[in-house]
Amino acid sequence: MNYEEWARSVPEEITGDSLWKMEAYRLGLFVAEVGWHDVTKLKQDKRMLGLSDQLSLAHPNHSPAPDYGPAAARLHPA
Repeated sequence: MNYEEWARSVPEEITGDSLWKMEAYRLGLFVAEVGWHDVTKLKQDKRMLGLSDQLSLAHPNHSPAPDYGPAAARLHPA
């Protein structure tokens, strides 16, 4: 998946958020989405659990500042 394909697939409830206008926000969500696939693969190998936990904590679902893009959690509901 490339950035353009991903951007077309993002739900309107996220693209309608005023933060969507910021390129850094969009790129951050895209990187988190692409990285999420790696995290799920890493979790399958017990040797990589520590690394996969670090990466999953960086995902928007685990953001320490939920006021910065609450709609981001809708990409991967908990």
